[in-house]
Amino acid sequence: PYTTYRLRVSRQNETKWTTTRRYREFRSLMEKLKSKYPGKVPHGFPPKKILRNMNPLLIDRRHMALQTWLDKVLLEPTLGNSPEVQLFLEEVKYEEGLVE
Repeated sequence: PYTTYRLRVSRQNETKWTTTRRYREFRSLMEKLKSKYPGKVPHGFPPKKILRNMNPLLIDRRHMALQTWLDKVLLEPTLGNSPEVQLFLEEVKYEEGLVE
């Protein structure tokens, strides 16, 4: 089992959708952005925790930290408009896993 995090996305033109991502996908995005846009990626990315830790409180805290980090990314125009972030925000659905 793994945890997925639900993101509610909206564009300025009022288009809204929900996408789901795993922690490792957030981490991959962060690493790509750091490599391509050095010095622009915000701090505060949550650290990796013990594998298979399904404690609901820890999952909720990580979800909030990931959302806060992503919000900061989106406030930086270079990052928010980057192909990496746009692809990350596309709709994806997982059939398995715990959705938070």
